[in-house]
Amino acid sequence: MTKGSEPESRSDFCRSFEDKFPGSREKIKQKLGAYAPFLARLSQATGTKAAVDLGCGRGEWLELLREAGFAARGVDLDEVMVEACRGRGFEVTRADALEFLENTPSDSLALVSAFHLLEHLPFPRLRCLVGEAYRCLAPGGLLLLESPNPENLRVGARNYCFDATHIRPLPPLLLSFVAEFNGFARTKLLRLDDEAVLRDDGRVRLLDVLAAISPDYSVIAQKAGGAPCDTIDAAFDSSCGLTLEELARRHDRQAEEQARGLAALEGKLDAKLEAMRGALSAQAQRYEREIAQIRGALSDHAARHDRQLQAISGRLSEQARMLEENGRRCQEFGEWAIHRANRHESTLGALGARVAFWENRQRRGFFHAPARFLQQRCRELYWTLTRLVGLSHWHDGSEQPGKEDIQAYA
Repeated sequence: MTKGSEPESRSDFCRSFEDKFPGSREKIKQKLGAYAPFLARLSQATGTKAAVDLGCGRGEWLELLREAGFAARGVDLDEVMVEACRGRGFEVTRADALEFLENTPSDSLALVSAFHLLEHLPFPRLRCLVGEAYRCLAPGGLLLLESPNPENLRVGARNYCFDATHIRPLPPLLLSFVAEFNGFARTKLLRLDDEAVLRDDGRVRLLDVLAAISPDYSVIAQKAGGAPCDTIDAAFDSSCGLTLEELARRHDRQAEEQARGLAALEGKLDAKLEAMRGALSAQAQRYEREIAQIRGALSDHAARHDRQLQAISGRLSEQARMLEENGRRCQEFGEWAIHRANRHESTLGALGARVAFWENRQRRGFFHAPARFLQQRCRELYWTLTRLVGLSHWHDGSEQPGKEDIQAYA
């Protein structure tokens, strides 16, 4: 970059910065509409419609002044801004603001305005500019000065530094005092663009205290004299905007009210929790008693069942012993029966031979009553022994005879 091209490059940077951060023309014009009450009947009060806007920039304020009926002129050092305003039909002079005022006749202007210009000037030059504006204004004329508001902590600590051409922040009370010191009869401090929640007494957050109050402010000073004007008097008497102290006090009040509300709520919750704790304690004690009763009942029931099981176990043991005894006896009886059967087996054979003998005698006709009786007794004894031993066959090899077979045989 050459030395000759540096001013032009800086001018391009400033124009691009203005296009990006202040906002669109419509937004700026809407914001500037807050000054309309001060413009109404200002020309009748001063007897002139001449107005000068120092550092006119893109010409939004010149457009509003023309719409309000003023013969407005603009002053700016940026040649591109000057040409842009001239292209919109405004009368604009490329000059230094203080030098322009020094060449302006005294008592000739109804309004001198400067929007976001003073923070770019050294303080001695700022004081001279305010003094020259006082000289140039007609009696009853207004000086309108707007600047970034350092009471907004976000503006003062961050946004103000966006523009590298800013020299120092100007506290509102300082700029108001400069106007008073230079002879203005009365001043009005306007804080602009407060967020709606602050104007409606809504809840104030800590972030609102830091960043929600007016990002810009203006000092409007009126030169003594001129015709009385109720409209301008009402505008000076109106209130506009909040100070950092007012917003901080509101935040503190709301915080205190919230703390008191929380304390009351905490007290109610404590009382409710204490009541719930008592109810739960009583219920827990009742449950413990019921559990103790159930545990006792279960213990009694278990003891009763243990006794019943012991009795059943005793009876089962007795029955098992009896069964064992019966088994032993059955085993002894079986052994005795087998012994008896073995003893009578030979007897059965002899009886069988005797039965066969008597049968043979009967077939041959050598049979009489005593013989038949002996035959019957032998047969009965034979079958009795057969049942006792458990023989399953006839003496001649057939199946064991039933009752019918015995009766038929007899």
